[in-house]
Amino acid sequence: MELMRRGKKGLFTHKRPVPTRYREIEGRAYVWTALHTDARAEALQKARAIVFLQDAQWEAALAKQTVKASALYAELRTLAQAMGFAYLPEADVADLPDKEFLQRVEAGVAGTASECAAVLGAAEVPKLLLSGLFDAYAGFVADKIRKKDAQQLRKWRSPRLRAVTNLIGVIGDMPVQEITRQHALTFRAHWWSRMQSEGRSAATGNHDLGNLSSMVSEVCMKQGWDMANPFLRLWFEPDGERRPAFSAEWISSKILAPGALDNMSDEERAIFLVVVNTGARPSEIINLLPERIRLDANIPHIQIRAEGRTLKNKYSSRDVPLLGVSLEAMRAFPDGFPRYRTFGDWTDHATGHLRDSGLLESDKHTAYSLRHSISDRLLNSGCQDRVRKEIMGHKPEKMIYGEGSNLDTKLAALAPIALV
Repeated sequence: MELMRRGKKGLFTHKRPVPTRYREIEGRAYVWTALHTDARAEALQKARAIVFLQDAQWEAALAKQTVKASALYAELRTLAQAMGFAYLPEADVADLPDKEFLQRVEAGVAGTASECAAVLGAAEVPKLLLSGLFDAYAGFVADKIRKKDAQQLRKWRSPRLRAVTNLIGVIGDMPVQEITRQHALTFRAHWWSRMQSEGRSAATGNHDLGNLSSMVSEVCMKQGWDMANPFLRLWFEPDGERRPAFSAEWISSKILAPGALDNMSDEERAIFLVVVNTGARPSEIINLLPERIRLDANIPHIQIRAEGRTLKNKYSSRDVPLLGVSLEAMRAFPDGFPRYRTFGDWTDHATGHLRDSGLLESDKHTAYSLRHSISDRLLNSGCQDRVRKEIMGHKPEKMIYGEGSNLDTKLAALAPIALV
């Protein structure tokens, strides 16, 4: 991402080379966009949003190239179904048994020109190249992702695009309808080779295989293609490794030692400390709105809600008491952390700071291990399983009744394990 200062006021401009995929649509080698700010942090934030918007506009322009063929096919398929026939391309109609072929001919002759075209398969099934798979999939699941914020959309989009790009790198940009089980097995073998030669985890390959399977399945279903999903049941056996939790002793003696977190900014450090005694996901803390930070309540607490974004699951909407270092950190930022809402992956950034300061208990630990820590501390303190899961925002294992634990109950569970 290239930022340049221009003009007498030194305002930033974003210069971006046009990706090869969009050259025919855009016509320019580079796109220059004025950002109207002299602050680098604000310029970077604007530039990221512009890149996302440009990609969306270019993809929409690409889609228009095939809209006529796709629209004709969809129209004739719907018409054929209304007449009692499954839509088949012309070549497949010609291969039908004589009786079925004549039924279609008779229906076509007796109907309108469009009905004749529908039953005799005048439109070929549009080929969907792998490079267009993600956009087709995104269109079909638009209702499911509409409430995600920009950061969540980026995290949702990136692994799926990466899976498609990886597959194209192995089998080429071929039509989705022509992908066979052998192609999928070739891709699986590619990942197995990387696991052996590069030490990559099974989870990484499984992410690609799982995302491809779900995208192909959704597109096939919504397009009405009679095609078996070639990526089904190809996952690798999981490595069985879990992200470890920080021990309470390590947090108290190392992480909370005076000056230990000085290489973090004040806000980043506060987010980190709020996690310590709440176990809330970092993204849930970062996206707290001021009115959801209830420091004036009888029991100070935070209210985690789906506002302007989605939560991981319906059980994530919850109230969590604030105690010890978490309460003090939240008091320092009573309006929340708007700076970090579009920051990117906070966990990776905070983990880097911990690593630089020698504060990771092992090379398997990350900043997210704080959340695992409080789950373990609650479990080992004898906390009821339902209360622990309601504090963590986990799905209960059994059917539940009633409203669940209140703040008093959660406070009683957290108080004995809270770190100060």
